[in-house]
Amino acid sequence: MPKDAMETALEKFETTFAKTFGEGILRRASQMPPYDVISTGAPTLDYAMGSGGYIRGRLTEMWGLASTGKTTMTLIGMAEAQKSIPDRMVALLDVEKTYDRDWAVAHGVDPTRLVVVTPTTAEDTADQMKSLIESDLFSTIALDSIGAMLPAKEAEKDAGDAVVGAGAKVVTRMVKIATNLATQHHVAILLINQVRAAIGSFVGPDTTKGGGFALQHCTTHVLKHRRTKETPKFVGPKVYQVQVGHQIAVNVEKNKVAPPKRTAYLWMFNQATEEYGPVGIDKATDTFSLAKQLDLLQRSGPNYTLPDTTKHNGEAKVIAYLREHPEVRDILRTQALERVADTLNTESVQ
Repeated sequence: MPKDAMETALEKFETTFAKTFGEGILRRASQMPPYDVISTGAPTLDYAMGSGGYIRGRLTEMWGLASTGKTTMTLIGMAEAQKSIPDRMVALLDVEKTYDRDWAVAHGVDPTRLVVVTPTTAEDTADQMKSLIESDLFSTIALDSIGAMLPAKEAEKDAGDAVVGAGAKVVTRMVKIATNLATQHHVAILLINQVRAAIGSFVGPDTTKGGGFALQHCTTHVLKHRRTKETPKFVGPKVYQVQVGHQIAVNVEKNKVAPPKRTAYLWMFNQATEEYGPVGIDKATDTFSLAKQLDLLQRSGPNYTLPDTTKHNGEAKVIAYLREHPEVRDILRTQALERVADTLNTESVQ
């Protein structure tokens, strides 16, 4: 068929298709816009995800052992959403009932633009998720956590009664609905999950995660968190000393927009100190790590040259200098983000 005839036939088909199924259902791939993203707050993780952050209209799952930064990274992501999309709010489905206002504020969250919902049952969680998405009020909706969702059938039974698969069925329904609605309403969905014992498994890993297989298939990114190192520094009185922070590794286990299996290593601080800086992700280490990956630093052996032409021997001294000179760090961070943006098919809203 000649090209002109093909174009005419296709336009006619598009018109008929739209009348039957609705406007916007059928689109030519060449005319589809790049997706919008919300930064995770860590440029190294944005780069590892291959998207520049959490994609609006898609689902992202974070899972791992307890105290590996899942909730904290979610709060940081919601703070980024508040800054970059001022005409929408963010919402947290706090299934675990563990939201802490002070901890959220410490990581940049504006509590006046955050809605916290506390569901009772898994069914309530699914219905409330649907309602939040359809409201068109939120840029990001987070659920903490899938592992804590309690199906009504399970709540009504005695402790010793078996209720097989009830939770997975509700999660399956929820993620299928969220997958369709998130795209229509341009919402980033962040789902926190937990580690469970793989009962009856005699080969392979002895741990797994809850939620069933639909969750694994409907997500664009699956991020696995684990702790790797601890800071040597403690603060506070001897009896009540608190460790300043720790390093986490976030492995992109699944990725539908870029190659999977990349890993970002992030230092996170629980206490603000003069040596390491404020609470949250260590921006100096994160910026240096990304700049090094992108070959933005002039290097001769162990010596590095920074944008202000100063030279430093060893990575530790470079990071210390970036902490002391945030203006140099910000220049390097901007250069890194510009380089990353050139490689991504996205419209970043950082």
